Amino acid sequence: MTVKKNNQSASEGSSSVKMHYFHVMVFVLLMFGFGQIVPPIATITPMGMQILGVFIATLYAWLFIDVLWPSLVSMIVLGFTGYGNLKKIFLEGFGSDIVLTLLFFFIFAAYLEETGLNRYMATWLITRKFLIGKPWRLVLMIFVASYLVATIMGVYAAILVVWSIVYNIADTVGLEKRDRLVGFILVGVANVVMLGWGVFPFTLFPLQGLTLLAKSTGVSVDIVKYLIFMAPISVITLLSYHIGGKYIFKLDTSVLETGDYAKNMKLEPVTKEQKVAIFFSIVFILALLAPQVVPKTTAIGAVLAKFTVPATIAALMAIICLIKTKDGQPLTSFQRLGANGTNWSIIVLMACTVPLGNALELKDAGIIQALTTTWTPLLSNLHPFLFYALSFFIALVITQFVHNLVLLTIMTPILTTLAVSIGANPIIVTLGLILAIMAAIATPGASSRSALVFGNTEWVAPKDAYIFGIWAAFSAYLIIVVLGIPLGMLLF
Repeated sequence: MTVKKNNQSASEGSSSVKMHYFHVMVFVLLMFGFGQIVPPIATITPMGMQILGVFIATLYAWLFIDVLWPSLVSMIVLGFTGYGNLKKIFLEGFGSDIVLTLLFFFIFAAYLEETGLNRYMATWLITRKFLIGKPWRLVLMIFVASYLVATIMGVYAAILVVWSIVYNIADTVGLEKRDRLVGFILVGVANVVMLGWGVFPFTLFPLQGLTLLAKSTGVSVDIVKYLIFMAPISVITLLSYHIGGKYIFKLDTSVLETGDYAKNMKLEPVTKEQKVAIFFSIVFILALLAPQVVPKTTAIGAVLAKFTVPATIAALMAIICLIKTKDGQPLTSFQRLGANGTNWSIIVLMACTVPLGNALELKDAGIIQALTTTWTPLLSNLHPFLFYALSFFIALVITQFVHNLVLLTIMTPILTTLAVSIGANPIIVTLGLILAIMAAIATPGASSRSALVFGNTEWVAPKDAYIFGIWAAFSAYLIIVVLGIPLGMLLF
């Protein structure tokens, strides 16, 4: 029996290795052959076809092989497409604000983990009486917390903070890594933070969309009406994703249903180290908020305006590391935090998405122009409601592959102008585009948030990342069409 099992195991291992090299071969053929074999399509130039080949090959590798080494290969090959030299590409990637922000935040999050603060917060959350034995209430509470935290801390800080709490909850109750429920929650957190962040009109996406609306049509949006529209739509979108986990995917929540995990869990008093960590967490939040609140005309405001997010976190970590305890020992070790806390799969994947996204948007590549010339004729003769629905669907699909802010910048003036010409409301178009493009979560290259999800292969299975990401995008689209368009018609 043992020999039979060993032979079966060896056979399965051999098959797995063969399949691995098959996927590697497909990856290489797509990477180097697509741009050479497939002729230019529409306005896409030969350089654009090579870039498109690199993009398709990279997506394939992220799905079937790995995220780390294929991302490095992608960045290297991109340097031979005509987009730019390798120095430029690696500086764009590893020198980008988002990669540096993640790198320093991983280290800060590792400090919070080291003090036990994350575990304390996770234990506090799952021992609330109204959540014990009610797993879907707990999941909803996590999503609501993510939504609210994002309005204060921003998207990426909220993701990493809440994710660390979810990890601790999973460890505490015995949920395994890559469990479907864990994957659903982590994807959901990455999804709903964007809803919380975008609920106010002064954040990046809404601000860009509303600015372009005013520039192209002369129409402005009242802030109160914006909030009346965006707040309920974003909250209902959060709820629709949550409902999918319970009633569509019917995820197994048995570990959380009995509430037995809470019986033997005692919430210990907050330690001195955790109190220090709480203090620095508050400083962290205030430091991120300060540049937006303190007027730049003041001396302090002028100094704060020069601080980027990665510089702010780096400065905070420097202060933490310089402090020594009463016995002369450092409060923590930067080297230890960096070694224990940095997820290099996510860092490298994020570094790859920046130059790859920039290359796809390059005017000389002609890829965006090809997309534009394809969908513009489809929209010009439609009824306003169908115009809205189809415009948002096109935006939702394209944003899964193209840089979100650039897509919003391209589509808003074109579609708002078209809207005016056919008697549709350009405000509804703009707000719907903002919501649709914020639902960029279904592929690794859809957004920085999705790159975090797909790069987190330790906790989220790639298959689940796609399934739950597609559900997040699809459910968002349904809410936009079924509720967003009618509400927009009433308000505007």
